[in-house]
Amino acid sequence: MPHQTPPQARFAPTIPLPPYSYVPGHDLPNLVLAGFMTHACINSTARGAFNLGYQATIVANATATRDLPAAGGGVVPAEHVQAASLAAAGDIFAVIVPGLEEIG
Repeated sequence: MPHQTPPQARFAPTIPLPPYSYVPGHDLPNLVLAGFMTHACINSTARGAFNLGYQATIVANATATRDLPAAGGGVVPAEHVQAASLAAAGDIFAVIVPGLEEIG
């Protein structure tokens, strides 16, 4: 049976700004991201956080994705989707660390 993606209106993150973020001289917090669907949920959350002024850090070994249908037929293996998704997010929107050990 082929994978079916559940219907969803959008993958937009909901990131509440903490009260101290409105106080001059206080830095916005760093968001640490982990989870499934790196190509969609993690990537869009990192981009949304970036647009709100947050520094997003994605923990690579705490994320995963799945095979995706390729344009024109076939399948893009999850390993390739994962690598491309982390590379795209890390280009501008997030810091990518291999594991939690690298977070200081």
